[in-house]
Amino acid sequence: MLNVRNYGAKGNGTADDTAAINSAITQAPAGSVVYLPAGTYRITQPLYLKSDMILRGDGSALTSLIFEGAGTAARCIGIIRWDSNQTATYVTVTDGMAFGSTELAVSSVSGLQAGDIIEIEEDNDPAWGLSEAWQLRLPGQMNRIVAVDAANRRLKLDRHLRHAFTAARNPRLRKLSTLSNVGIDKLFVRRKDSVNGYTIEMKYAVRCWIRNVESYMTYKAHVWMERGYECDIRQNYFHDAFVFGGDGQG
Repeated sequence: MLNVRNYGAKGNGTADDTAAINSAITQAPAGSVVYLPAGTYRITQPLYLKSDMILRGDGSALTSLIFEGAGTAARCIGIIRWDSNQTATYVTVTDGMAFGSTELAVSSVSGLQAGDIIEIEEDNDPAWGLSEAWQLRLPGQMNRIVAVDAANRRLKLDRHLRHAFTAARNPRLRKLSTLSNVGIDKLFVRRKDSVNGYTIEMKYAVRCWIRNVESYMTYKAHVWMERGYECDIRQNYFHDAFVFGGDGQG
């Protein structure tokens, strides 16, 4: 356990504790807890968590994280791998595309192994009329490879397909770079200023969780998850926002 007070955090509501908390996160070994004892921690930049760690307080009534200022634009807490971390190399899915299938045939299994998290996708149906950049390749699913049959170029999947993929729409898959086994627990989180962004953002997250967290006053969303697999968000209280409108606000 790494106590942020040992890294210089004051927790008095006035000192900027950003650097101290980030120092504890940076130095946290795999499987550790970054612990924020009771107090109010003023934070002016995002906190980016890493795999195999927990950010934990003494409870939402005792440990408060107050994010303020323009430096917290986009997000307050991030469990994120970026799009730039992802490969642009796909392999073609050649068989096994039916709804409910747990085995795929592919053009190549090079670089793939059991345990890898993959993204399966295909082009949109032209009849949908969805052609804006953010709308492309809407049909898709994340999955885990259970076994690789290299001789027959086949992959056994952890979860059955929840979408029937079609050869005519260029079905393909790629291995993802993810963050995994990250937890956020027993905290009160507040966005103090009306700054455009999420409170907690999860992207390419696997087996990550948020529990016993109270989030007060968001701008876009208390939690935004994009490309998550086996993540758990429960026993929380999310309430109030600066704005309520389109693009997920409030």
